Amino acid sequence: MTHLEPFGYKTAWLAVHDRSQAQVAEALGLTGGRNVSGGEAAEAFGEVGILPPVPGVDGRWTLAVSFQLADISPTRLTSLAALLDTRVQAFATHRVAEAHRWLAADRGRLQRHVEVVGESGELVAWTGEPTPTETGLGLPALEEITDEDARFQVVLDVNEGTVMAVARGWSIDPTTLSGEVPGHALLFDDVDEGPPPPEPMATRPRRWWWPWSPPTDR
Repeated sequence: MTHLEPFGYKTAWLAVHDRSQAQVAEALGLTGGRNVSGGEAAEAFGEVGILPPVPGVDGRWTLAVSFQLADISPTRLTSLAALLDTRVQAFATHRVAEAHRWLAADRGRLQRHVEVVGESGELVAWTGEPTPTETGLGLPALEEITDEDARFQVVLDVNEGTVMAVARGWSIDPTTLSGEVPGHALLFDDVDEGPPPPEPMATRPRRWWWPWSPPTDR
C-alpha cells in the first residue's frame, strides 16, 4: 500500500488515464525504478516519481511527478497519448515567475494547451477549444484570442489555483490526495525527454523560461 501525500504547487506532473505504472514508465523510457514512499515520489525534482493509479474523473489516473516534466512539449505529450492509446494531461506551476500551464492530448491528438507567465505578462499558448471546466472558471470560450487586452486578462486571471481547478475537472487535483491506495510508489533516476526534432525549428525568442530549465529558445 502507498500512503498518498498531497502535492501540486511549484512542480509538474502528468496524468495518464487508465494505464498502469509500468505502462507509463515504459512510455516515458524509464527503467530501474525503486519503491519509495508516496511523499518521496511526489517531491521528485530531477527524478520521476510515479504513483499507483488513483481514482479521479472517469476512472483511475496514474500520476508521474517531476520538475523536469514542466516544459514537456505538446508534440511529446501527443506522442505519449498515441503510444499509450489513452488520455494524457500535463500540468505545471511556478509561484515565483507565476508561470502556469496545462495541456491535454487524447490518443495522439492535442486537444488543449494553455500557458501563461505572469511575471512577463505573456500568454504563451492558447491552443484548442476551451473545456467546460475552463469556461466555468471564467476563462474565455474562444479558440483564438487575438485582442491584446483579452490576452492580458487571461494572464491576470490564471494562477496556481487555476491549474489545480483544471486538474480537478479533467482528472484529479493532486492537492487533495490522501489515504492509501494499493501498490508501491516508484522513483526513477532519469527523465527521457524523447527524441530531438528531426530539424531545428525556428521559434521566436522567449523572454522567460521555466526557472528549473536551461535558458533555451524552445
